[in-house]
Amino acid sequence: MGGRNRTTGDERHGRGRGRGLVLLLGAVAVLASTVVLAPPASAARVGPFPSEETFVQQQYRDLVGREADLEGYARWLGRLERGEVTAGTVVGRFLTARRSGVTPVVRLYLAWFDRMPGYRKLARRVRQLRAANLAEVSATFAASGEAATLFAGRSDRDFVVAVYQRALDRRPERSERALWVDRLRGGMTRAELVLRVSRSSELRSLSAGPVATVAAHAGLLRRSPTGAELSAGNDAADVLSSGEYADRIKQLCNGSYPDFCIPSKPPDLDCDDSLLAGRTFAVSGKDPHELDRDDNGVGCDTGSPPPPPPPGPSGGVINIYNDPWNKLVLRDVLPFSTARQVETPAKRVRVKNVGSERLDVTGVVIEGSSAFRLVAGQARAFSLAPNGETTISVEYRPGPVPGTAKGERHVASMFVESSDAGQPRDEVFLRGWHAREYENNVEPSRAEIAETIGYTTNLGSGLPRDDADAGPEELRSAYWRRAPGAGPVELFPLARYSSRTTGRTGETYWYPQGNSGNQTRLHTFLGCQCADATVNSGGENQKLVPTPEGGTTIQASGAFGISLQASGERMYSDDSLNGPDGAHNFRFWPARDRERNVIPNTWIVGNDLGVSPETLLTKNWDYQDFMWVLSNAQPA
Repeated sequence: MGGRNRTTGDERHGRGRGRGLVLLLGAVAVLASTVVLAPPASAARVGPFPSEETFVQQQYRDLVGREADLEGYARWLGRLERGEVTAGTVVGRFLTARRSGVTPVVRLYLAWFDRMPGYRKLARRVRQLRAANLAEVSATFAASGEAATLFAGRSDRDFVVAVYQRALDRRPERSERALWVDRLRGGMTRAELVLRVSRSSELRSLSAGPVATVAAHAGLLRRSPTGAELSAGNDAADVLSSGEYADRIKQLCNGSYPDFCIPSKPPDLDCDDSLLAGRTFAVSGKDPHELDRDDNGVGCDTGSPPPPPPPGPSGGVINIYNDPWNKLVLRDVLPFSTARQVETPAKRVRVKNVGSERLDVTGVVIEGSSAFRLVAGQARAFSLAPNGETTISVEYRPGPVPGTAKGERHVASMFVESSDAGQPRDEVFLRGWHAREYENNVEPSRAEIAETIGYTTNLGSGLPRDDADAGPEELRSAYWRRAPGAGPVELFPLARYSSRTTGRTGETYWYPQGNSGNQTRLHTFLGCQCADATVNSGGENQKLVPTPEGGTTIQASGAFGISLQASGERMYSDDSLNGPDGAHNFRFWPARDRERNVIPNTWIVGNDLGVSPETLLTKNWDYQDFMWVLSNAQPA
């Protein structure tokens, strides 16, 4: 790291850093939906592996935590066979990819604690990252005892200085310090600040060498490097050529099976084991598992020609539908929220067999936060005929909000395990926000709302009366139109955190550009329809993804604007229509998915109530009174 020596360990060693990685060996997924005779294994130019095929398979297992998907497997195998990349290059690409998760967590440890984590601690945080996002990991660090010891009692100014000194080995420039202090005072959390430092190009440059070294050792050897290895800067190519790695691979990928990675004995395997079921593969040499039963050089075949696909459920194809929450335009997300531990209704996904054969669902499991659970009586195993469909229902029952926090985000995944060979373990992303109370300073910020659902857009962290605090990604546009070739324009509710009401509120409209008097109503939100809205939630407010009364599709033939009637005022996306002060009541940001990719033609919309000179005096500029997702649209 420049001229700095970074060693490893849970405790701080001078300026030392190291790290480990959790490497999850999932159940082996069949790489093809039909049983075919495998092609001859290619010549091994990949360290100790019998072939390029086995090399690619094991990198997915070690560095991504799952079996290879067909597309990725074919792409990397083809590039290796054509000589476009080396084995070391492939490992390096895997280690730096977001799906690995290790390098962001390592840099976050450096930014917070100026050290590398021990193997087990890093493993736990990589699991957390893969289930949620890096912001949640940073929040966990912020709440740790180590962070309290290092930073307790420090002012915002001293905290910024300490982070720069620990992460970057320098004091911040005056302008840098002023910027971060201003943002902290405007509502940015310390966890968010450290996360941004960990993602900075400066820290990436400083830590590139040591991070690459520890990533290679942990990913390929499942340990942290020694001080000597770290000082030498050993990279993936060095580890691939080491005797230690060769010994490990000989146990994982026996040379008698050159095109499929099968471990050595024990235990003894046979063709009915889940690892081998439905496969044929080349066999040469000793065949320690005795899988070539007729000595024809092919394992687990029943003679020539190769057998047809087995009968029964192998043709089943699973599809999971999360409607109407598919209009959030995030893959397979199921959102929940509550406050005061109020029990809210369960939500469901639809499971359908779109294949031509029977589909067997063999398990439904939830991994992650215990706040989510299957409803009582929910079947965990069932079969579906072709075109058959059923539902799986989940409820959100969080415990008390810890400490003095205003709320808590919960993250889990529901896995549906089935006989679909193409995706034997389909995932639904469970996301929830539990608020300590209702309204005012215990509401989630717009950034917390977006992060809970799974968006990674930078929405800004302050109360953005001026543009400087609105986040760098805000796009100013008073009017919008349908994107060419896209589906219908949707304005789908993302959140509502304004005052609780007894009756309907939040009447949402669209109008043609140049004709604001021609308002087409989309939807409104029900109040509690009770005598006292302050007893509980007050209906479809103070929650994520409230259910609208009405539609969400904008059927405009040209450019259109958005308007909202709430708190006795009408607000427009066109600032020139918002009273004498031209209040900026609507903000738009491009939606980014869990991997930080921009979702095409999809926007996060935030509204803050208040138009008149009188209400502007009490306006808080938080832009989460009402939030929506605008999809299939582009600026006009």
